[in-house]
Amino acid sequence: MRLLLLLLLATPVAAQSFVVADSLTAASDTLTSGEYKHVVEVPVEAGQRLVLGLTADAFDPYLIVRSPTGAQRENDDCTPGDRHTSCLDWVADTTGTIRVIATSYARGETGAFRLAVRTLPSGAVAREIRCPPLPAVDGLTGEVTYQLRFAPDGRLLGSEARTSAPALQIVVDRIVGGCLANPLPPDAPQLPQATIHVFRAGS
Repeated sequence: MRLLLLLLLATPVAAQSFVVADSLTAASDTLTSGEYKHVVEVPVEAGQRLVLGLTADAFDPYLIVRSPTGAQRENDDCTPGDRHTSCLDWVADTTGTIRVIATSYARGETGAFRLAVRTLPSGAVAREIRCPPLPAVDGLTGEVTYQLRFAPDGRLLGSEARTSAPALQIVVDRIVGGCLANPLPPDAPQLPQATIHVFRAGS
């Protein structure tokens, strides 16, 4: 593990993809809340996108990403009720070293895990999203933001409005099921991904 990290840190910050296979044990470091943890440091440039997937069979995996700026994101399940996979899609807010923390949902959980890490160049878009056009509705204007979750093959797994525009949401909800994403490349973590999409109506 140390050799892997040294090699990553010694190379220029660029797109990269690697997998860490290890275990949480009673000898592992812990979070302040008591859960065992394994930390992987990933050098990034501001604007680089990280796609992360954590899988485990023996425990409920939990992912945490911490930036040098103090920003933090967490994920328990890629999809609700999935107790074996956790995933995050993060755009680096600064140039530096991001701490990716593989841990468990509950204290005391141990076992083997597999952490897949992929970074994309600054400004890169991981996937192209295609949604049906909104139907023309007289007087309907504005925009609404949705979180869309896609399977590795591009199928829509779920959607959730993140801003409120009731009249527009009624229209979006009728067509959002037709949204598709490009399949993930073979070297990317083959786990569900969430993305933000803005639906606009009118001028």
